[in-house]
Amino acid sequence: MKVKIASLIGFIVLLLGSLRSFNFFYLGGVRWFVILSFVVLILSVSFIKINKKILFFTLIFYGLCFINIFISLFYTDFEPHILSYFGFIISPAYFLLLVGFFQSKKEILLKQLKRVLKFHLFFFYLQWLVFVIFRFRIDFLKYITNEPQRTIGGIFTEDTIIRGTGLFNEPASYSIFAVSMILCLMANKKRIDKLILLAILSVILSFSASGIMFLAVILIVFYSSKIFSRKVMASTTIIVLGFLLANLLIKSKKALRVAEIFSAKLKNFQESESYKYRIGNVSTVFDDLTVFKRIFGIGYGNLEVNRNLGSFLSQFFIQSGVLFFILLSFLFFYLFKEFKVRNKIIIIIMLLTLSTQAINHMVTWYFFAVILVIEKHKLDTL
Repeated sequence: MKVKIASLIGFIVLLLGSLRSFNFFYLGGVRWFVILSFVVLILSVSFIKINKKILFFTLIFYGLCFINIFISLFYTDFEPHILSYFGFIISPAYFLLLVGFFQSKKEILLKQLKRVLKFHLFFFYLQWLVFVIFRFRIDFLKYITNEPQRTIGGIFTEDTIIRGTGLFNEPASYSIFAVSMILCLMANKKRIDKLILLAILSVILSFSASGIMFLAVILIVFYSSKIFSRKVMASTTIIVLGFLLANLLIKSKKALRVAEIFSAKLKNFQESESYKYRIGNVSTVFDDLTVFKRIFGIGYGNLEVNRNLGSFLSQFFIQSGVLFFILLSFLFFYLFKEFKVRNKIIIIIMLLTLSTQAINHMVTWYFFAVILVIEKHKLDTL
């Protein structure tokens, strides 16, 4: 009975924590479903056993953040952003409880993680297939939060094809979520099953260049020694055929045009505004700072620089400065090694810092918690 209750709680926590795009701006812009995930964890305290290593990490993280923010208070151009502070306060605590809940329930974690992925894939493919078959664009977020999804743009219009987003606000957000789920499941068993294959195909159908790049690196890292094996070649063939089939369902000339634009986007990614926003112009922003701010950062939650902070890495680096960037990087590395995270997983996580998930987003710590539990107990199922 207790296992069933734990499974239900686990599913609710993971599902609510994954709904990062359910952002109600008329209610203050707080991601209420993610907060509710945290509340469910608090109410399930009897199922949680605090991990001392995570507690130590969390306290040190809070201490370094407090020092960083305290220094920034003396800047004359200091522009505080309350929601950012809220994220820095609640996210590490959420992480602490999430690891505490699942650390002895790895099988429950994996089972419910798959269910959450199936849940999101259902809405992704429902949205995509309804458009392909009926030419009707379902905007799930518009119905729920009154904020429209960015499923079109540029060559991707209602006359060609939508960029699938499922329950997320844009293709980039969906693709990084799907890629993170793929990483977590493959970290346990690197076998590509039907569920992972569907998730891989959905990333491609989102037409997110960054998502496909992340996906390609994960597959290369995991299968570097078997890149030309029959299973890998078969999976690749299925993915390519799926992509071609999707194009056949579109008017041929426009389908070719979509493929052409998408190919050009990948080849010229350095010219992409998305790339520049996330990482491309960070060095320029950094050079504009004073020497003091380069060392100590502009401060967490400071809106002095509100451009070019579109990724975990860019935000982390500009707000931390060189000193806190080095200290916190070592802190994260210490934590990963304490939980026996493999080097190849760390490399992939470092790559994923180029995504739109920021250090003060709860969903970032959500995936940190999941990967730590899986890696710590990987010998249980290998």
